[in-house]
Amino acid sequence: RADLRYSQPLGRGELAAGITWGLDRSNTLSAQQLTRFELNVDQTDYVAWARYEADLGMHAKLLAGADVTQQRAGLWIRNKAPVEPGSERTRELMTDLPLAIGTWTGAWTQLLWTPSPKWTLIPGLRVDNYHLVPFSDRLVFEPRLTALHPLNDALILKAGAGLFHQPPTFLISVPVIDVAGLRYGLQEVLQIDAGVEWRLHRAFTLNVDAYVNPMVRTLELDVFDTPPPSPELTAPDVATAQTPLGTLDLGAHGYAYGVEVLLRHPLGDNWFGWLSYSFQRSARYTLEQGYDGNGQPTALRRDWIDFAFEQTHVVNAVLSYRFAGGWTVGGALHFNTGRPELGQQRRVSIVHPLTGEPYDEWVPVERTALDRLPPFFRLDARVAKAFAFEDFTAEAYLDVLNVALSPETFGFTYQRDSTQDPAPATVKTANQLPVILPVLGVRASY
Repeated sequence: RADLRYSQPLGRGELAAGITWGLDRSNTLSAQQLTRFELNVDQTDYVAWARYEADLGMHAKLLAGADVTQQRAGLWIRNKAPVEPGSERTRELMTDLPLAIGTWTGAWTQLLWTPSPKWTLIPGLRVDNYHLVPFSDRLVFEPRLTALHPLNDALILKAGAGLFHQPPTFLISVPVIDVAGLRYGLQEVLQIDAGVEWRLHRAFTLNVDAYVNPMVRTLELDVFDTPPPSPELTAPDVATAQTPLGTLDLGAHGYAYGVEVLLRHPLGDNWFGWLSYSFQRSARYTLEQGYDGNGQPTALRRDWIDFAFEQTHVVNAVLSYRFAGGWTVGGALHFNTGRPELGQQRRVSIVHPLTGEPYDEWVPVERTALDRLPPFFRLDARVAKAFAFEDFTAEAYLDVLNVALSPETFGFTYQRDSTQDPAPATVKTANQLPVILPVLGVRASY
């Protein structure tokens, strides 16, 4: 990442602008003797933005800005192999293939107005254009309103509402697919929230926020659960599109609601930390593959289905301390109850056709009948060292995700056990893996 920013006074306010460049690369490498195959999936981001803030007097402040983001996704392939079988002579082929270019252009403005000491109103409007070469060009308007009502010096009531859009969501994020998904349109959601901020002590604040998000249109692709095309899908009110992953429901919608409680200690006395608890529910009214009692597929239908990544209860705790010499050490605890299982299985009792003996078998079921994965606990750690020079500062850091090596259950495998007597049965086994991700980075500011 590279980020350049500039600001200066202008008129009754201040103008700020910046540009950012970033590259995300996913690499696959396979090498054996004289053969070598390398595949890179690249996504390059170019961002430019400007912002102006001015005091209008009469207890009002104007903020306005514009930004443009371009994402370029492509494949870079290098293949080295023998000229012919058994030969030690090799040749190398290289391919650089651009796959998708998406451009997001937006402008926004908001007014910070305090008509009285007891009220602050923040109306705003954002206009965005989403352009994907060469498939689509979409313009959206997003009005927003926030209200703050201080009851006293320690307690503030707040509420807000707004209309928001975003490109389709891919439940397994792949750079190229993320950009190309714009061809199917945008998601649209109305976000409504209300809460309270309470200063318990000079160093602690308590936030309680509740939200309800009616989702007017959802576009979510799940590699595992996307139902296959079906000739029985003939209802005129069902809008679908064929994709490499199956049938994408273009008419899906849904909702999300929840409550978050956050106790926070901002940076002070060389430490900061926070503790949060979230209760959340989220569901989609979308296409569902039906199954009969024996696990045989029936017609597609629409039904309410829990969101693939819904975790009803989530707890996070973060603590960081700054030592002398520019050293900072911190840790984070995370706990969540399990999301819906990706597999579509349930246990049924079947009579063996030869022996007449009953035995257990697992057969597919609708996603409305899925179990939940087990809860998961994770510990993360961070160590950072800051350096101060005459003209710039720098920080080197090491983040380790899941330093406690906690295994997480991602799904279940259903395998037939032929050793069982009197009849073979399918055994359900949890797929567990301790995902550990160390991240070493350097950040410099001039």
